[in-house]
Amino acid sequence: MSQYKQSEITNIYWASNEGFKGGRDPLGIQNSSIATYSKLLPGLTNLTRHIRYYSIYCWLLSEYDELEKKGQNFIHQYNFIRRAELAIALIMKDQGIGAIVGALFVSQGRYKLVEESVYNLADGADYESKDKYWTFKTGAFGQYYLGSLIYYELVKIEEGRFYLRNKGKELAVALQNSVDKDLRDLLLECIQDGNISEEEINELQPLAIHKTERESEEWKYLNHLLTKDDDNNSYRKDTIYLLLRDIENGKDVDNFVKNRFLYVSEDKKIATSFG
Repeated sequence: MSQYKQSEITNIYWASNEGFKGGRDPLGIQNSSIATYSKLLPGLTNLTRHIRYYSIYCWLLSEYDELEKKGQNFIHQYNFIRRAELAIALIMKDQGIGAIVGALFVSQGRYKLVEESVYNLADGADYESKDKYWTFKTGAFGQYYLGSLIYYELVKIEEGRFYLRNKGKELAVALQNSVDKDLRDLLLECIQDGNISEEEINELQPLAIHKTERESEEWKYLNHLLTKDDDNNSYRKDTIYLLLRDIENGKDVDNFVKNRFLYVSEDKKIATSFG
């Protein structure tokens, strides 16, 4: 008679335990929603509210290229970006702004100090470190933001390296013209040294994600990205038209989606009126 020992029982591949997953959509349930809003408002994602990351990433890639040309950079491109992300997380601590890259690492105090009030960026950010702010090798830039930057024709990737496209170079210049050079140089110095102090964090507050200066060149360029012309497969203009129609008719904007289902007969010729 056949017998099985408990130690010999194995899980089938899709039931095996590969460890805890921290993602919010492990089953891909949100895919239909993503496909819908990417048609209705192309280019707008849950990352758009922190759109300043777009200009900071473009500027970082531009500066990395310049340092490399001058032979002044000995940090891998991935770690250069990773250190910048952790530095921004430290700049953003206690600001009350959610969804900041590396915020959990900072709030848990997992960083090491070089000395009192001086944070070890290299140890907390570099991919080779054991306890780091982000597991994915290219940081949140490569894991989350790259798709949007590619969509807006700002960045491309070739053979494991990121490159700026012409629009990305323009956005990098826009940030340079909008942020004081001393502040930009200070952040670059912190990245290269691998350390950042509390005093430097305070000085770098104008580079906080939520502090893009209104009407600055950077602000205008980012706005231009969001209002770019639609392609033939999107319904941005129709969506905005219907939203304005609801406002004109005194309907609550918060109930826009519900209104589209209740009053589809009014705009049968407009595809987006069917939700």
